[in-house]
Amino acid sequence: MGYLVDSWGADYIFVNIPSYQLKVYQNNNLKKTFKVVVGKPSNPTPEINDEMEYLILFPFWNVPYSISSKELLPKIKKDSTYLARNNYRVFTNKNESINSAEINWESVSENNFNYSIRQNSGNGNSLGLIKFVFPNKHSIYIHDTPSKGFFMNDIRAYSHGCVRLQNPFGLADITLSYDNNKYNVDSVHVFITNKNQKRIKLNKKIPIYIEYFTCGTDTTNTIVFYKDIYELDGKLEKLMQLQHYSKPANSPEQSSK
Repeated sequence: MGYLVDSWGADYIFVNIPSYQLKVYQNNNLKKTFKVVVGKPSNPTPEINDEMEYLILFPFWNVPYSISSKELLPKIKKDSTYLARNNYRVFTNKNESINSAEINWESVSENNFNYSIRQNSGNGNSLGLIKFVFPNKHSIYIHDTPSKGFFMNDIRAYSHGCVRLQNPFGLADITLSYDNNKYNVDSVHVFITNKNQKRIKLNKKIPIYIEYFTCGTDTTNTIVFYKDIYELDGKLEKLMQLQHYSKPANSPEQSSK
């Protein structure tokens, strides 16, 4: 079973960042494993212990200000059709929709970017077709993605911090079945096919643990080591060495037996 932690209970979702995997456990048994993409080293996915509360089908994406002002702005300046081609809408700081063609983008910089950008729902939306939400201070969530090619790679650290899921319909099926929800995966397909944004609240919240373990076991209980993509093992080792050498010489840990 690998990563079972007693305090986590019998039913939970576990994302191990260095293994690029999401695992669903029910009754202390591994139900399903999914491939994921996690945050790149410059935008690492944080460790989170929370509870999944609801799903959003056919979501739109409120682009974080840091991404809008630093990453999208240069693309907008370079290509006047960029926003329209990618189904983006622009809003003022008063949340009023504005025609992006009326903005003099050449006069806009990262320092005076007074707009918010939203990407409309659809197949090309960066969040894909399903978003799994567990409210947290980091604004991190699990979501579908139109960029399926990344799942073919062994190293899958490309996001801005959120967890991209290869098979969101599979997770929705397991989640709604576990929840005894009035909606099921067939309902999910209907809402999305009809292009209806829908928020499905779970009857019982599902514990979710996003952790950073560079060592674990596979299904045969063989030890597996994962690449330390955020280079945290070295920092932990230095911290442990610092604590070791900072102990008083006459402490029990330093005394001979």
